[in-house]
Amino acid sequence: MCAADVNICASCGKLNADRNKFCSKCGTLLTRTGQMVKGKDVPESAVICRACGFENKPGSRTCQSCQVPFADGYLVSESRTHAHVTIEFAELDYENHDSFRKLIKRINRSRIVVDMSKVVRLDSVGIGAIVSVTNPMYGMGKEKQFRFYGMSTEVLDALRAMSVDKVLDIYPSYEIAVQDWNGSLRKD
Repeated sequence: MCAADVNICASCGKLNADRNKFCSKCGTLLTRTGQMVKGKDVPESAVICRACGFENKPGSRTCQSCQVPFADGYLVSESRTHAHVTIEFAELDYENHDSFRKLIKRINRSRIVVDMSKVVRLDSVGIGAIVSVTNPMYGMGKEKQFRFYGMSTEVLDALRAMSVDKVLDIYPSYEIAVQDWNGSLRKD
């Protein structure tokens, strides 16, 4: 895409010609409120970081500027105290559970807040992925603290059916989840 305006897909980070209505990679409707790169020579295969806007080399798995990992279907940002992961899939299931586990493994923060507000369905494999990343017995949970928020009634019901809600830190909002990492704020 030479010397033309390009629109960065908010879902997957793919550079698209400004004239495109839908992302050429993931099919997401492109909005004009997304990031635009104006009048700049940008390689077709460049990976633009959605957290900081840095243009990374093709095939990059982590932003070379801010170190945020890239993953289709997830939006990752970092603050001074924690990483914030938004799951952008409607379902966390067999099809995408492994990408969730791999993404969490690549995040170099001890505190991770997970936004599940876009997830409307969770199957047993998706639940297993959440348990495997948060449980210290499986390795990743040893050094990392997790807080979840934005869960729909359906997702909470699925977690309750397997009693997983008792071992996760679930909060009603992002603000409450990050308010006090050492305090005793609790679920619901």
